[in-house]
Amino acid sequence: MTETRKRAHFLYIDCLNVTACFCVIWMHCNGLVHSFANSVVWKESLIVETIAYWAVPVFFMITGATLMDYRDRYSTVTYLKKRIEKTVLPFVIWSIINILYKSWRGDLDLSTLNPKTFFDMFINTKFEAVYWFFIPLFAVYLSIPVLSLLKKNKKILIYTVVLGLLTYSFLPTMFAILRVPYNSALSFPITGGYILFVLIGFLLADTNIEQKYRILFYVLAVFGILVRYCSTYIWSIRSGVLNKTFWGYLNFPSVFLACGVFVAFKYFPWNKLLEKYETIKKILEKVSGASFGIYLVHIMVMNQIIEWLNVDIARRAWRIGGAIIVYLISLIIVLMMKKIPILKRIVP
Repeated sequence: MTETRKRAHFLYIDCLNVTACFCVIWMHCNGLVHSFANSVVWKESLIVETIAYWAVPVFFMITGATLMDYRDRYSTVTYLKKRIEKTVLPFVIWSIINILYKSWRGDLDLSTLNPKTFFDMFINTKFEAVYWFFIPLFAVYLSIPVLSLLKKNKKILIYTVVLGLLTYSFLPTMFAILRVPYNSALSFPITGGYILFVLIGFLLADTNIEQKYRILFYVLAVFGILVRYCSTYIWSIRSGVLNKTFWGYLNFPSVFLACGVFVAFKYFPWNKLLEKYETIKKILEKVSGASFGIYLVHIMVMNQIIEWLNVDIARRAWRIGGAIIVYLISLIIVLMMKKIPILKRIVP
């Protein structure tokens, strides 16, 4: 691989990373979508929820795109050590920080904790709900040393992805529409959890996709948006309760959208656009490197902004502009922490 191709690869990954991180915050600032009401606020929040939903799947896809070939760079032991340093230790430390933070806010009574409840709240991410992402991420990391052995056999990987799509993305939804219980034992075990996105991310990153197929990805992405938004909108209003038939990161509308976004970022001419702006590229790389830290701190930042400024979370100004404020403040905090030797280890 030439130096130019390496630069292009990392540039679009950086752009994906930054945008996905912002979209996660944008969804959290529009959390009212989870409480159905036939109102303008709910309908607008549903738009945000639908178009930003690709963020979490794409984070797993980036993992596949960047780590499936780790054997070309270092050993499996080194790989596992790096994963522990970059994710396990921050998860443990920030879970403890959240315990202290929620105790300080009065949201958690430490006297009610015993070893059993502490372990339950820790392992099931009850100290901070958005940290749910860590648990499937750990499972993905442990699976990659096995999956990486298959990276040169794309036919096997494609076969695995097809069965994963069928049994995790399509059949459960079709059974739900027919109101027939889906037997989860039919699900293809190898693509359990979020492995499906890891494999798709690797294949999309490692394959030269012809323009006609790129267009197909974009059409499917738009189709996924329309299916999820329209079904949720129409069926929720009809029933008076939030309908989530086409929700879920593994549901096919989400998969279609994530794939379309990934392909669009990969083939967007980032290098041509920024060819004269090396400084911007360096800044983008630094901001991308802060995404994980931003994810760790943004909920606390958001909560404090809402409390200190007495923010009405139903206001459009917050649901649109709040994400920008939370993102920028979180970014500044993380970049400052990265300059402090001890603290930089918990915002890798």
